[in-house]
Formats: sequence, structure tokens, C-alpha cells
Amino acid sequence: MSTGARDATPHPPFPPQAADRLLDLLSTDDAFRGLFTDNPTAALLQIGLSQPAVEAALRESSCIKVHVLASKQEIAAARAEIKEQLIGIGSHIHVHCFETGHAGHGI
Repeated sequence: MSTGARDATPHPPFPPQAADRLLDLLSTDDAFRGLFTDNPTAALLQIGLSQPAVEAALRESSCIKVHVLASKQEIAAARAEIKEQLIGIGSHIHVHCFETGHAGHGI
């Protein structure tokens, strides 16, 4: 995982509907959470991102890569902040976006 250096290449903003679908599934669906952890490419394709968008989202500096996925409850509690990080115009290198204990906390 990246250290969160601000000079890293950002990924483009997620479409709002894809961000909502991702957060819905990560906060409710154990099978999707397993897929997201084991095969983030397949998980992001499943929520409707294009292959180029998935590749951009999974760069080393991305908030999508995690060591330990936050609990469903953590993601639900931080949903608004995480969504804003995903859809907002900005650096998109919040390395703890989905990390347990740090869900939604930007750097």
C-alpha cells in the first residue's frame, strides 16, 4: 500500500451511482466484501465501472486497496465522507478510505 504521497497520480472521480452501489454492497453484502478483498477488479466491474476506470482506481496510490477491510458498520457510519472522497474532484489518494479503523478518514 502507498504511503499516501500527495504527488501520486489520482484516479478519476467515481460516478455517483457506482459509488453508491459500492458503499451499499460493502456495508451489507458479505459475499461482495469477500470479492472486493480478494479480487477488487471483479468487484469494481460488478458495480458498473469500466475497465479503464477500474485500472485507474486500482493504482498503487488508490484508496481502493486495503490490507484489512473496514467492518460493514464502519463503512455505513462513514458512508457520506467516503462517497465524497470517491466522487469528489481532488487527489483521490486517501489510502485509508476503506481500511479498518480509518474508514472515511481523509489524509
